[in-house]
Amino acid sequence: MVIADTISPLFLDTISVLYRINLVPVGGLLSNATKIPLMTSDYPTPLSSRSRRFTGVAVFADNSYIVSRVGPDNTNTLDPDNALLKVYGIDSVTSVTALSGFQATGNGVYSIDMNSAVTTFNGNLTDFIITRNSPDFGFKVLWFVYDNVKGTYDPKFLPEDNVDILNVQIGTPQGITVDNSSNIFVVDNLKDSLYKYTSAGKLKGSESFGGAGSNVNQLNGPMGSFIF
Repeated sequence: MVIADTISPLFLDTISVLYRINLVPVGGLLSNATKIPLMTSDYPTPLSSRSRRFTGVAVFADNSYIVSRVGPDNTNTLDPDNALLKVYGIDSVTSVTALSGFQATGNGVYSIDMNSAVTTFNGNLTDFIITRNSPDFGFKVLWFVYDNVKGTYDPKFLPEDNVDILNVQIGTPQGITVDNSSNIFVVDNLKDSLYKYTSAGKLKGSESFGGAGSNVNQLNGPMGSFIF
């Protein structure tokens, strides 16, 4: 799945498009793959706005996916531009639901303001982690777990837990991924760094690295990360 910007021929405005790249029928050859447009950032949920942009996508174990979205207008409590969308559909979108319980503005542990990336866990149907690209002091790596009893998403870590993942002030995170042990890897576009956190939220300083440059262990404006 890929997010790209395109010019809407109808409105002559830039919008984000979520594509599925169908690799299986062509043996994994990207150049021969079919590009299937699934949805655009002005998809009404239930409102529509061409000012909205997609920032990240990740897939759950049941092939549903979560899309992070940002926008300038968050005054509408029914459908603010800053949102996390749960989407179903393989060759076309069959349903889109904006996840509830999150704060469209602010810097708290429920805030999704200025979200910049999202990742899920192998074999997990619900939980995810987002990054927030806020220039202000705030919680920029937020792990949400689903409470099956209450039917709500809640932060895995709270300020009183005193964990590095909330306390360490990074710059502008642009990419995030997790490995099979739920270690978390975040790339920071402002500080040209990669940070590794354990599943307990502890920063692994010896396995984090960065600094602007092109030498060993240096980065220059990193924008994404993934584990293979």
